[in-house]
Amino acid sequence: MLKQGQHALSYHVRNIAECALDFSRKLGDDCIFPAEEPLRDALRAAERIPAVAVIGDTCAGKSSVLDLMVSPKEDTFGRMSRGVPVLRWRFDVHASGELAQGEEAAYYPLPQLRDVEFIDTSIRDFDKEGDLLQEALQGADVIIMVISATMPYSRNAWDFISRFPPEYYTRMIIAVTHPDECSFDQIQNVKDIVREDCRRYLDTEPPLFPVCGGGSQKGYGADALTRRVNHILAVRMASLGMNARVIAATASLLEEQKQVLRNQDRLLRMDSGFLARIESEIDSVCNQMARILPTRLEAMSTLVQEFVPRLARKTARQLGYVLSLNRVRCLGHMAAGIDNWFYKQISHSIEERQEYYNREFLTACTQHWNSIRPRVQDQMECDIGDFPAERLQTSLDTYRRRLGSAVYQPLNDFGLKSCLSKLYAGQEKWMYKQLFIIFLLIAAGGILGGLGESSAGFVLVGCAAVLWVLSSLALIFVKIRLIRQLEDAAGDMHLAIVSGLKEPLFLATMGGLVDYRKLYTDIRGQVAVSADQITPLLAEHNQLFYKLTAMRQPR
Repeated sequence: MLKQGQHALSYHVRNIAECALDFSRKLGDDCIFPAEEPLRDALRAAERIPAVAVIGDTCAGKSSVLDLMVSPKEDTFGRMSRGVPVLRWRFDVHASGELAQGEEAAYYPLPQLRDVEFIDTSIRDFDKEGDLLQEALQGADVIIMVISATMPYSRNAWDFISRFPPEYYTRMIIAVTHPDECSFDQIQNVKDIVREDCRRYLDTEPPLFPVCGGGSQKGYGADALTRRVNHILAVRMASLGMNARVIAATASLLEEQKQVLRNQDRLLRMDSGFLARIESEIDSVCNQMARILPTRLEAMSTLVQEFVPRLARKTARQLGYVLSLNRVRCLGHMAAGIDNWFYKQISHSIEERQEYYNREFLTACTQHWNSIRPRVQDQMECDIGDFPAERLQTSLDTYRRRLGSAVYQPLNDFGLKSCLSKLYAGQEKWMYKQLFIIFLLIAAGGILGGLGESSAGFVLVGCAAVLWVLSSLALIFVKIRLIRQLEDAAGDMHLAIVSGLKEPLFLATMGGLVDYRKLYTDIRGQVAVSADQITPLLAEHNQLFYKLTAMRQPR
């Protein structure tokens, strides 16, 4: 039987070529590959199905020869022959190839017809139909001349065949039919005559095979004839070089794709390096901030120290300027109020100082962003827009408020409130004592005045007044002493506050840098997505390249 799979293009070569074309679409619609069209042309050219043509006189047994090559036990083509000059047997109506004028096509779902086309000719007048026959034979890969042992070709037929181009003869086979109707000697004589005619008219001797398409010897010579046809088809298909053409076109396309992938990978690496340089610049700012943190912490310490004298003076003022019962009664509640006042003052001042630092930081970030923007446009062909100062300002405000609130805990741990309470308690006892004596003198004076001792009463009241004046004057010295006591007690308070501000100040400073770094997330994401996309593409392209290389290796 005639072998299937005689297409000019192998399945593996076609598969790699189609995969290469599909791969082009994966690289993006904006990528243009000039090698695509030559590859498609090569694939279209490889779509041709090899053809086996039979020529001969009427009733020479052409249809029987076709049956022998396909199914020796069945009369397929002979039963369905239509008697037209050129009949092309095809598998289905979608077979490629246009029909010439005077040709017809017949469709039959025979497996062998998937990979080969049979051309059955029935030429009665070589002068009238010779051009049609020659045109049909031009596309034939195997030409089988069918000669009946009982009816050898006429001289007109030989004259017509002799006008064929010489390359036709390399794919020609002579099939002598009806050998069962002749004796052995007669068959030998026919073979000698045919060989002599071949030498005379063709100047060559094509292979000759006696075949029997009917009778008791049906199938005789079919195997030898079929093997020869398969051999010529294989040589013919290889000589067309379809595989080599498609492989070469595929290699060109893969090379163009490789250049695009290399450029994309190079640009991706450049983008990654560019982002790395931006990160390095931000790291440099981080290092600079880390170096100035001790300076800022020292500034915070100085700020707290400057508030201690103000705290002492305010604490002293709470005693009043004159001795009074109402002031003494309020002393027990003044410590909490002063402590809260001091916390708000310190917190507000620290926030103001941090706000100044934030403005400096925003200015530096804006300048850096504006320097980065044109570089991003040139490098990555995208615009990052204006600096989003509002987004960063929101984060900085949060850090600033947290820093101000962080003062409360070190103040509470230091015990300023309890210290104030002890100082006020000491003064409260002295003031109550003085007020008690004054009230006692006034009361005694009043009693004596009531008993008629007015002079003695006035004296006692005068003593009370003098004592009040002296106590009020003494209050000045009490305030001075209180101020000294409080300054001594709060002398190390700045150390406690600064110790508690170390971590919040670090977060307030470095947190802004972290948030500034996050502003480049979209750009980093773009590069990451590109990297995720190009990695499998590189792997797939390498796989196609390796498969194609294996195809090109000699076997």
